Amino acid sequence: MKSKFKALFILCLSLFICFGTTACSSVDQDETEDTMEEPAVELSGNISDFTTIDLDGNEMTGDIFASKDVTIVNIWGTFCPPCIEELPDLQKINESLPDNAQMIGILCDVMDRDCDEYKDALKLVQDNGLTYSNILVDPSMSFMDDVMYVPTTILVDSEGNVIGEPIIGSDISAYKKALNGYLGE
Repeated sequence: MKSKFKALFILCLSLFICFGTTACSSVDQDETEDTMEEPAVELSGNISDFTTIDLDGNEMTGDIFASKDVTIVNIWGTFCPPCIEELPDLQKINESLPDNAQMIGILCDVMDRDCDEYKDALKLVQDNGLTYSNILVDPSMSFMDDVMYVPTTILVDSEGNVIGEPIIGSDISAYKKALNGYLGE
């Protein structure tokens, strides 16, 4: 599984450099911006069956979802400029969340604390003043096999079920709209 994430990392980085899209993604070179449709991502069901650690080394499990009615899960990578650019806005959303909601980040390219990406992630979290948990990707996160683009943002209910469709690319207004729709605001 680690080789799959490394391949995703290399593919995303290469494509971002070549195409400069708002999401680091897999794109057919024959497609143009005018004809490119939003990619279909099948990310649904329950995603709470995992054990990993956060950037501070604390064990994290899918139980993280149980404490809130809704969790915004932002899947991002240290290699992805659109992911990095939206971090300050994600922190602002986090600060404005009601008591029954929370945000977490999943670092798609950080698998352990011994890699360079871990150090990059720590710096990005610190530089952007992020106060929400950012967790490392782990082989127990089988749902990550369906994540092909970053950033990908999903809403998850208290039982760990994905709510609605994934939001592909950096789209702060779409995150807010989805959250408000779920909370009935």
